[in-house]
Amino acid sequence: MGSRLALASHLFDIVLVLSQRPGGARLAEISAVLDLAPSSVQSGLRTLTVNGLVVRGARATYSLAPHPAIDALVAFAARRADPGEATLVVLRSNEGVVFACRDEGGFVVAERMADDRTRAALDRVLGTIAADRSDAPPVLRFADDQLRRLLRSALGLRARVGQATVVKAAGTARPRPRRDELAAVVPSRSA
Repeated sequence: MGSRLALASHLFDIVLVLSQRPGGARLAEISAVLDLAPSSVQSGLRTLTVNGLVVRGARATYSLAPHPAIDALVAFAARRADPGEATLVVLRSNEGVVFACRDEGGFVVAERMADDRTRAALDRVLGTIAADRSDAPPVLRFADDQLRRLLRSALGLRARVGQATVVKAAGTARPRPRRDELAAVVPSRSA
């Protein structure tokens, strides 16, 4: 019974990942996002595919199927788990998110604003996670270039990002401030 529950949890996490990948995702990408063994992800994908909820496309990518229950399944997957963990999976999965960090105050996120599909997917699922949940972590969302500018001038945000745990950093985005940038804000321990 315990292994079935663990598998069910993986299935819902896979659904969350695929909800953020309108163009589909490869097995290795899903495995990396969820930090799961490829064999576990493969087993979950097989179960979802056999049940008509996921389709395998070109270049061995997997996508959510055009099934009448998909919207309800994604909504359930978003609400069933701890909202912080569901938010983490969504942010790590979404290709429009180029940077995300987490601290006790929630998440700070930098997004590429070019792709409306990934932004819409992110809006939809983050909204579902937060719906009717007082414990959903706040998500501060910025355009990538906007966060870069703010990190040069907003000292509180710079300190927050500098002390937070980076959960995603992709591409050329580097909103995490350099140590010398933080030195001006964060007092040294010897002082």
